[in-house]
Amino acid sequence: MHLMNQKSALAQVSANHVLNKLQSIFPNNNSLYFAKANSLLGDTYSFTGKYSEAVPLYTAVKDLAARHYGKLHPQYIKALENLARMNSELSEYDLATNLFQEQRDLSNKLWDENHLAIAELNHHESRLTIMKSDLDKAESLLSKAYHVTKEQLGDEHPRLASILNDFGDLYEILGDYEKSKDYYTKCIAIREKVLGKDHIDYGTSINNLAYLYHSMGI
Repeated sequence: MHLMNQKSALAQVSANHVLNKLQSIFPNNNSLYFAKANSLLGDTYSFTGKYSEAVPLYTAVKDLAARHYGKLHPQYIKALENLARMNSELSEYDLATNLFQEQRDLSNKLWDENHLAIAELNHHESRLTIMKSDLDKAESLLSKAYHVTKEQLGDEHPRLASILNDFGDLYEILGDYEKSKDYYTKCIAIREKVLGKDHIDYGTSINNLAYLYHSMGI
């Protein structure tokens, strides 16, 4: 965990340094280089839970992508996803819902339902629907994300593990502890094999299972 925090701090310093350099070269902040630097720093803030600080950075990425590529472009769509995720975490549910809807409308024009981009959208939106207690919709979105991700990436990919983890969260909320335990256990097995026991995601999975056992009285 300490090493992960160090890496995050270094990434933040690096991204800030790049932004400062770019501002001295492009004072109007219109270059696509700004989009990359803002995206990197936004990802760092997102990873460290600084969601409110990530929002203006991802907004800048969205605006630059729209200006240079137009809205029907993967970079603009990805910026919408990042903004939707941040607003979900900040409990700005109406705004997050609208952003996800715009992302879906544009995504459906570029990709079919079996594309990984749609699977990722379904996965991220499922987290919002869990927060909004729309659990039936969350289960449907997760199921769609799971089947496409498994088909496209295989049985042992970190993305699949993340979906399994969220299934565990969902069924824990629903009180189906046995099903929740099954999903958490599958997630742990993948993360241990692919990421290793020192990875932060593996630690999160272990904590989730431990909390579930506590809820079960074990």
